[in-house]
Amino acid sequence: QWLNQLPEPLLGYEHYTALLACAELEDPAARVRNMALLVQEASWFAKPLLVRFVGLLHRCIQPEFATQNNLNVIAVSVLSTPCLLRPYVPALHATPVSFFQETEARERMQMSATATGSTTVEFLIANQGGVLQRLREDLAQREAALSAKCSRIARLQESTKECVDTMFP
Repeated sequence: QWLNQLPEPLLGYEHYTALLACAELEDPAARVRNMALLVQEASWFAKPLLVRFVGLLHRCIQPEFATQNNLNVIAVSVLSTPCLLRPYVPALHATPVSFFQETEARERMQMSATATGSTTVEFLIANQGGVLQRLREDLAQREAALSAKCSRIARLQESTKECVDTMFP
């Protein structure tokens, strides 16, 4: 539930219409390529979570788990669309309205956006191997570089444990 409460969806607001347009492309290879390029534009802090979350959703729809949890790609995409993809909704009214009316209007807009974006999320989940491939490779490179940096720091710490004589002779 905390994913629904993030201030921004994992794919961000900037490319909402472009991601929806990707889902309408006829050629599946072009759809994967364009969606992969747009996913690369996601915020750096959302990328690791995006890869893991979409991987988990993809695993949920695999036959060995789908029979146990009664979920298919359509159900999973509808449930996860607000976390991954939603439009930016500014303040609806310039005049004061009740909190209830404002909340109700936002919920209607959110349901409409979920219906619109669920086909895009469905494609992302079903084709996550191709769409997220570059992102996974980039994250693996960054993880390897961080691991190497941590090893260098550990070696440096070990080498500085010996006592250094700072007194001049």
